[in-house]
Amino acid sequence: MALDPAYWRHGPLRFGQVREDANTERALAIEHGAVRRAVVIASAGDTALSLVDVVAERLFAVDINAAQIALTRLKWTAVRQLELASLRNLLFGPAAEAQAALRLVLTDESYPLRPRIPNGLQNSGRVDAVLATLRRALFLTVHPRTFVRDFLGQNSPARQAERFDREWNTPIWQLATAIAFNPLVLQIGWGKAVRKNLPGSFANILRERIRRSLTRTPCATNGYLWQAFLGEMPDGIDKALPVYTHSSVASRLSKLDADRMETRCCDVVQWLTAQPAAQLDFFAMSNILELTGAKRVADLIREVERCAATGSIVCFRGILPLTNPPFPEQYGRLAFDPELTRKVEEIDQSVICNFFRIYRCQ
Repeated sequence: MALDPAYWRHGPLRFGQVREDANTERALAIEHGAVRRAVVIASAGDTALSLVDVVAERLFAVDINAAQIALTRLKWTAVRQLELASLRNLLFGPAAEAQAALRLVLTDESYPLRPRIPNGLQNSGRVDAVLATLRRALFLTVHPRTFVRDFLGQNSPARQAERFDREWNTPIWQLATAIAFNPLVLQIGWGKAVRKNLPGSFANILRERIRRSLTRTPCATNGYLWQAFLGEMPDGIDKALPVYTHSSVASRLSKLDADRMETRCCDVVQWLTAQPAAQLDFFAMSNILELTGAKRVADLIREVERCAATGSIVCFRGILPLTNPPFPEQYGRLAFDPELTRKVEEIDQSVICNFFRIYRCQ
């Protein structure tokens, strides 16, 4: 959640991985058909790396947190320099292999990340550590790891839905999620401002999104589910891995020049203000406007509209429905596209950050 930008500007690495299905942004960029220049919120770098090979000239990865920029640069170096097996070890562990791969690409600017890589870069952030704690609590009090692994091994959404309602959605699951999604608990990972910004229905919203993720598509090939509930990836299923670690995509990335991606540590509104008008074809804004005020929404959309080339696509995400504060249906040349929004919500495999608002620039 975005909340106060000042909260994100400083502090340790918060995300080791982007828990949003970057295949969605990749599909949107491919639908555009001619993305020359794009901007993405860097976060942990996964969305940027999943887009850079479909951007013809340059992809800009912007983040207010210097640690996130360092991680994004480290991953960008890794995908261009490491063999595929070493890249996957670096991202997913186990610990010894991750550390060995890290030594091959470590630079002075990424050195502060070293102590936070016990079991792969994807589990290196503060939020990832909080989720690991929640998983341990899940296994001890709600469902044992063996049950969760068995459930996630299924390939039938109909069977998953039946088992979820009969076996997963127990009274203890309801109680545990009410505690885990309580704002007092969530402030550990997100900061104190979350207590006064989250709606009272937050736990219900997340429970419904989790049910949706566990029952709508085959669990066995959804790596976001495996990472969320087990902290690992399914063995031998390349489809479940981030797209930039697929052999064909990784091969293309290894041939790209380093300057195909440009990283900047600053607020994205500040960065956009410094850009020329009508020069960007694609915007992947993640959920940076989650629970922020109407003024920040207006400031960002104003700068996006100014920087957007005709035909560009703008993608916003949310953990909550994107209605508070309200987003405009039309802002200058930016027009909300309800059909494309519906389409991407259907294909996205993220566990929770899968409410969308897609704009096209007329």
